[in-house]
Amino acid sequence: MVEETATVERAIDGDTLVLTDGQRVRLDAVNALEIMRKPADLAKCLPSLRTGGRADYGCDLTLARTAQRELQQLTAGKTVKLRINPQRRDDRYGRLLAQVLVTGSDGKVISVTERLLADGLVHVYPLSGREIGTSELLPSQRCERAPNHCPLTHRP
Repeated sequence: MVEETATVERAIDGDTLVLTDGQRVRLDAVNALEIMRKPADLAKCLPSLRTGGRADYGCDLTLARTAQRELQQLTAGKTVKLRINPQRRDDRYGRLLAQVLVTGSDGKVISVTERLLADGLVHVYPLSGREIGTSELLPSQRCERAPNHCPLTHRP
């Protein structure tokens, strides 16, 4: 694992940051609901257009925006530590994949991912099996806010 430091400019959504140098960082091993920005995307969320199953995936705009605000509050304007797997550094969109750590006002180091998981704002989402600490993250995951958004659950 490689560790780097960077300063965060802002949160794009509940799992993606923009650093002050313009680099985008995707929180590794988790996923947040998408913030629908286009009218065509919003139309997909209308109950009359749902086809059942996972068709409503990503349509809880309140939860998506809450995740974005929480990520913004935790990281914006702060210097963070990025933990990166050098064997899987970037995703298919060119975003840096990393676990993000920030120092809280009390001086304690906070895992941004674990905080968002505990608040039920993201869920564990391994894509390649090379994510950092996926199995350790599962116990932190809370699915009460969006049970259909949690494809993996912790089984003790």
